Amino acid sequence: MNDSDGEESGLGHKDKSIYCNPYIPALKSFQKVRFRSLIAIGNPIVDIIAEVSEKDIENFKLKSAQTVFAEKDNVCFFQVLESNPKVKYVPGGSIQNTLRIASWRATGKDSYRTKIIDAFTSAGVNQLLECISELPTSRCGVGVYQKERSLLPEIRASNKISEEFIKDIEMKL
Repeated sequence: MNDSDGEESGLGHKDKSIYCNPYIPALKSFQKVRFRSLIAIGNPIVDIIAEVSEKDIENFKLKSAQTVFAEKDNVCFFQVLESNPKVKYVPGGSIQNTLRIASWRATGKDSYRTKIIDAFTSAGVNQLLECISELPTSRCGVGVYQKERSLLPEIRASNKISEEFIKDIEMKL
């Protein structure tokens, strides 16, 4: 039986479609995209993790165990994290944290892109990354104070994946 006949996948599902994130502009034209494998589309983010003080949490108007999005008045928090000699860089974002299989994503052309590629290459994850050279890679500051995490995501290139890139990849699959 072929796909057009409704062949069941290994999971017992006949429909091999993926529903796309409606918040990424290039994907709005796709109601469903059909594939023979699982593809994940989401925000590739580098988590920048370091211990911080209570004063840092207060100075940057963060909240313990909560997420506050990056704005002009708190974006310097990333400098505090990256100045810590024990800082860790970990690929993050819901797609990377959940699937770790294969995905389409957009990153900037910077050292954060390199960190994402290196980490997933070493883990054996197949990546299809579009490089958005005019924007930096998305990142999330993770300040750890007394075992609680304060998150500061800054979404940049990850929402700019282009329709042309998706169509090009689709043709290659």
